[in-house]
Amino acid sequence: MSHRDSRCLEASWDNNYWPHTTTYEVRSVCDRWGKVVAKIDLKSAADHTLHLNNSDWRRAEGSFRVRWIYCCKDISDLCNTSEMKTNESCRDGFEDRDEVDDCTLDDGTSGARIRGDHCVYNASCLDDASQPNQTSLSIHRADLEFLKNCNGVLKRDSC
Repeated sequence: MSHRDSRCLEASWDNNYWPHTTTYEVRSVCDRWGKVVAKIDLKSAADHTLHLNNSDWRRAEGSFRVRWIYCCKDISDLCNTSEMKTNESCRDGFEDRDEVDDCTLDDGTSGARIRGDHCVYNASCLDDASQPNQTSLSIHRADLEFLKNCNGVLKRDSC
């Protein structure tokens, strides 16, 4: 996706000719909700791929020419804020976590729903004795990487 179409990636560049160097800069403006991956399409050089986990500007300069800058939708957590503000994005985030494979979300939108910047989950998770346990958790979208089943209870961080 072009950086111009992404609400989560700010980018600019200045192609210069010798003796000046070309410069570019990129940053995520959605770091609270996850990782943004920027691809710098370079002419006659290997492209640069930057994983942006915070809102700091990342800059580079060199004897390359920038063709365009993109947000990588396939490997970014999101390229637009609208991507995280749906029940489906919360469901997808849950289903991507191996640490909750032994959990089943409740049916319909009650299983996974968005509330502000948080995903709210209602699920049945197996405990250590393989018995199902009803559990629920509200977790910030950016913290989904820490979601896990702790003996039948959904938790953030360690058990």
